[in-house]
Amino acid sequence: HEFADSQFGHVFAKGPTREHARKSLVLALKEMEVRGEIRTTVEYLVQLLETDDFKNNKVTTSWLDGILKEKKVQVERPPHLVVASAAIFRAFHHIQGELDNVVESFNKGQVSVGSLASMNSFDIEIAYKDIKYGFEVELVGPDVYRLTLGGKSMDIQVTETADGGLLATIGGEMH
Repeated sequence: HEFADSQFGHVFAKGPTREHARKSLVLALKEMEVRGEIRTTVEYLVQLLETDDFKNNKVTTSWLDGILKEKKVQVERPPHLVVASAAIFRAFHHIQGELDNVVESFNKGQVSVGSLASMNSFDIEIAYKDIKYGFEVELVGPDVYRLTLGGKSMDIQVTETADGGLLATIGGEMH
């Protein structure tokens, strides 16, 4: 967005030594909670602060460029979150596609509701790290999806952001 400022805040830390200040900064970042449609680099910054180069104060003006180029620092997501997020993404787009089909049929003057059944309940398969996960998906509310895997279910609220991204509330946490 042309009017957005990527710097929405600053975090500072101090301590009797550089290492104490670094640990305080890591703790502050780990405890930070940002609400709303804002993407942050907080987890990535924590990983940068935990590198040996940063701990040993061996950083230069080109240090970050080298880290980025070589992809030395990466934020790992828990596998269950990756799989659930992929299932929600696919489910959302499946429903949007079926909804588009219904609208298109109405625009043609046809009354076809055949897509409604496959909009409310369907199966999705996700493959992640050589493992296939077969989900049953049920639309239980205008923005609530019930994912069932292996007999266990969870309800996930999904909100589409202004830029077309998806925010999902999984286990009480927004992702």
